[in-house]
Amino acid sequence: MLTAVVLMSRIPHPGLTKTRLMSRLSAEECAEFHRQCLLDACRAVRESGFPGYIFLAGADDEPFEPELILPGCGLSEDDSRYFRFYPQVGKDLGEKMAAAAEKVLSSFDGVLLLGTDMPEITPGLLAEAHNRLQKADVVIGPAKDGGYYLIGMKEMHHTLFQDIPWGTAGVMQATRERLRSRALSCMLLETKNDIDTWDDLLDFYARGKILSGKQKQLASYAYAAKLVARYRGKGGIK
Repeated sequence: MLTAVVLMSRIPHPGLTKTRLMSRLSAEECAEFHRQCLLDACRAVRESGFPGYIFLAGADDEPFEPELILPGCGLSEDDSRYFRFYPQVGKDLGEKMAAAAEKVLSSFDGVLLLGTDMPEITPGLLAEAHNRLQKADVVIGPAKDGGYYLIGMKEMHHTLFQDIPWGTAGVMQATRERLRSRALSCMLLETKNDIDTWDDLLDFYARGKILSGKQKQLASYAYAAKLVARYRGKGGIK
């Protein structure tokens, strides 16, 4: 089965991304953390060997010209060569994800969609998702906040992207109900933490302090450590 991976990402411009972190960080710091998460996700996809696509969203009035947009993403030359780039199309996240999935499924047997809020994506996790997708209609990586960090499918199921309460703790529950109502089989990956809030970032940093190996090699972890050190003692950080 030929499977491709889609990264759904905002262009990391200050004020447009990681806005829930702006309660503690500057707009520039939020954008830079997002950029580091995007770089980590790109590296994981490249190392997995799966074909990669990046669907980007910017300001509403921003024309999509990759040669102008990509330098602002901070991607490496390897990333720029490896991935194919498209604009996100749709009114909400569901429509945008559905459009991306439909486009990729026109050329591949399966698609895995993920965002950049969970930088601990690994080549092994993508391989596991691919393997499980061969045994089920849908594969999902649940997030601890009630959403999910990955969804994969072999056929287009528009119902999984319609009338879902995006950005809330009810995303996974609504998706499960939709799966049951359509009698679609689903296999789950390990539940993981997205990084949307300052507490999420602190948890990411704290777990990295006690873990060895790849988490400490992540660009996003190195930048998170700088942010924690920078704001230590401010706002109750210990």
